[in-house]
Amino acid sequence: MINGLRPLKPDARDYQFSKVFGSIDLTTLPDEFSLTALEVKDQKGTDLCTAFAACTLSELQENILLEPTYTFAKGKQLAGEYESWGLDLRLICKAAQKYGFIPADKTKYTIEDDRNVYANWNNWDQSFDILARKHAKEGYFSVGAGYSSLFDAIRAAIWQNRAEKRGVLTGAIWRSSWVSQGIIPKTYEEEGFAHAYTYIGWKKINGETYLIAHLSNGTNIGDKGIFYFPREVVDRENTFGNFTFKDMPLTLENIAIHHTGGYEFNKYASTRNLTVEQLNNAHQLRFNFKSSLGSYIGYNFFITSDGEVFQARSIGEETAAQKGSNLNTISICLAGNFIINPLDNKMVDEPTEEQKKTLVTLLVGLLDGTHSHVIAAGSKITAKLYNIHPHRFFSPTECYGGLPDNWARELVSVVYKERIGILQTLLSLYTKLVELYRSFYQPTLGGSDRECGGYFNLK
Repeated sequence: MINGLRPLKPDARDYQFSKVFGSIDLTTLPDEFSLTALEVKDQKGTDLCTAFAACTLSELQENILLEPTYTFAKGKQLAGEYESWGLDLRLICKAAQKYGFIPADKTKYTIEDDRNVYANWNNWDQSFDILARKHAKEGYFSVGAGYSSLFDAIRAAIWQNRAEKRGVLTGAIWRSSWVSQGIIPKTYEEEGFAHAYTYIGWKKINGETYLIAHLSNGTNIGDKGIFYFPREVVDRENTFGNFTFKDMPLTLENIAIHHTGGYEFNKYASTRNLTVEQLNNAHQLRFNFKSSLGSYIGYNFFITSDGEVFQARSIGEETAAQKGSNLNTISICLAGNFIINPLDNKMVDEPTEEQKKTLVTLLVGLLDGTHSHVIAAGSKITAKLYNIHPHRFFSPTECYGGLPDNWARELVSVVYKERIGILQTLLSLYTKLVELYRSFYQPTLGGSDRECGGYFNLK
């Protein structure tokens, strides 16, 4: 077996499962629990262990066999090359989210074909991307925080996701002495190779709890391709990342306003006339992060100086705009450099009237739900007026320059105040009409002529 799992660099942008969905009382877990995988796959001598493990993880939920070669190619597309061996777990999760999976019976290639052919994403035409979207994951979360032991964090995540049948994607340095044993020993040699696999549950063996690992190396090893990991080994060896897919409605709680700023070689240069094409080229070079709409621009929306709005990413799609808030925030960028030039103490550029008008229309539509822009499936906008912030609210940056923090909010507030004024005027007219009507016609309901005299007679 070839080393197909790469080390994972820490990334603060990873969403922690326990922080989003909470921790649970471990005493409520049953002694044994396991999801049922569709099959034990065999990756043979390939470096596709991450893709095989990710397919197994998705198959638990999808209940359909999926093709690892396509998913591997999409992971390589995100990596930007296909000739080197293997992938890390975060890249394969991103591929699962951005592109998805294709059914095994719809594939163009299998592992029996040339590795550098199926690993090259250019050899998969767009029809496969369309097919894969049906099986794309809406999100992935890192598992490990919130518990004193990784072993317990994995059990808790599997249990919390049991109704949705979701396991945990992981990896370790695999030792050759483990291959013939279903139960992983607590002592073993140091040398081995990095290998990805999936945890699908836990089991009691001789009174001790073990995590159940589902591998992709056929049924002639372990317990018909299944292995059992003790707590000590899990906590010590699963250092390549631990992730679970989690499909959930994405709540978009914030709206971030950006400016294009200056250039790397001149922070005080004007960018008022920056075009969609120029920004797209710049972000392709910087991020190479293509959206579902075909753009490389990191923002959801870009507003040019003449007030034209361009949607670069679906609402709810991951952006490349504000570090740490790229999944729950709608990002809008205005062409121009609004930073203050110390030579004259004025902003290099100022938002044009056309930009402000377009921005207000866009923001009101997003807040009111009256917009007609593309929104990702399962996404829901919950942002309110007070959730509109400059980029610098989310991370240390000068963006959006010298404009006050409440600049965009105030623009929108004017519209709402005008609406309130119109409503007040209509209410006033209605009241006057009612009074006029009553002055001409006051209906009586019968009964006596007695009425309150406005005083008490104590006699």
